[in-house]
Amino acid sequence: LLLLVVILSQGVTGEYANASTICDRCRCETANQTHGVWGYSMINCAGKGVQHMLDSWPAPFDASDSETEIALSLSSNNLTHLQQLPATSATLIFACRHCNLESVASGLFLDTPNVMRVDLSYNRLTGDALSADAFRGQYDTEHQLEPLLLDELDLGANAISNLQEDVFTHIATLRELSLAGNPLGTLDGSTGRALAQLVHLEKLDLSFTSLVDIDDALLAELHALRELHIGGNQFTTIPDAVYRVPSLHILSLCGNPIEVLSIDKLRNNTAMEEFDLAVFRFIPQLEELDLSRSGLKGFRLPAATDDDSLHKNPFPHALEMLLLGENPWHCDCALQQIVHHAEMETLIYDDQHETRCETPYTVTALHLAELKYVDMCDLPMYDGGHGPAYEKPAFLRPGAILLSLLSVTIVVGLGIVIGLVIVCLKRRLKTQGLGFTSPVRYTSVRDSTASGFYQA
Repeated sequence: LLLLVVILSQGVTGEYANASTICDRCRCETANQTHGVWGYSMINCAGKGVQHMLDSWPAPFDASDSETEIALSLSSNNLTHLQQLPATSATLIFACRHCNLESVASGLFLDTPNVMRVDLSYNRLTGDALSADAFRGQYDTEHQLEPLLLDELDLGANAISNLQEDVFTHIATLRELSLAGNPLGTLDGSTGRALAQLVHLEKLDLSFTSLVDIDDALLAELHALRELHIGGNQFTTIPDAVYRVPSLHILSLCGNPIEVLSIDKLRNNTAMEEFDLAVFRFIPQLEELDLSRSGLKGFRLPAATDDDSLHKNPFPHALEMLLLGENPWHCDCALQQIVHHAEMETLIYDDQHETRCETPYTVTALHLAELKYVDMCDLPMYDGGHGPAYEKPAFLRPGAILLSLLSVTIVVGLGIVIGLVIVCLKRRLKTQGLGFTSPVRYTSVRDSTASGFYQA
């Protein structure tokens, strides 16, 4: 009886879905490569009652072609355990959302070295179920494990409270990672060390993970991070760790009970070009804000809601001081409306002489507080991203300046090289006796004909 139980259990774990009949249950599509565009194959088994991984790829699929793409979706099926994917050299996109997954196989992507995007969100995976072995690749000729070139990984809405320190060892080139909706609580210990290995990470989603703070050392290692989502947590102020990421372009803080926004936190942030005024909905008691020398060109109005006053005057009523100096403001109709409704002249100090428009050229040097006296909506100008904006003269454009400097450098360099060549040639000719000057010959006065003439 015991032997029968063992056999049955092995048969369950080793059972796979028949690929030859899978297209009868699921939606299968193929497209051949045309005009340099890669071909693709797709199997959509979402909600089709599939309980096991495919044993191979359907016959029409060319799994050996590395210049094609295969997309496989097993979402909304009750799999519980995710088995190893069938072998393919194609670029693979795989999704298994809402699959009730509790565990994944060792070497899950062992035979799919070109897997690009994986979505395992909305399952019941824990940190213990995710190990480095699950994401390991194949062995190379020197018997070393090759890393997977996985680009995006979505582990959102699972039951992950911590990560194993080595979980990302074989996918260190990951560019996008989502852990949103997991009960992380903190990012210290093994979780922090695991994330710190992802030095190529560009987008990290930690929304709704019950975070209170972020360790400074964690984000300091993520030198390529451009987009960070930490909304829906318990931050009462912007974490100091955020300011240690010089490459950061997008920061989402929505849904946090922010109480304090230090006046000097956003100053000198030269990468910031637009400020979303919707953030003020969550910090209505803010009294002071310094956005000077931040590269700001404009504000983004929050979406219109039932309370139209928020759309007209998005600044907090408690705001008493707003510093906006030394920014390259693009003054247009939208910015004028914000100034008009927000009574910005009472917020901007008069001694802020540099709070002025930079573009378009028709209002260059105009103070922001004076925008209400100009009908910006009727001026023939356009936002830089939607139409022809004012352009600097050709000789002031960065490309022209760089070309001029390069030309001067080349001319000076050639002059120096030619001068050195001439000096070297002259020295060489002189040492060989082939100089351009003739030796001086002297004649005795007594022996000369002139001497005889005078003697006569």
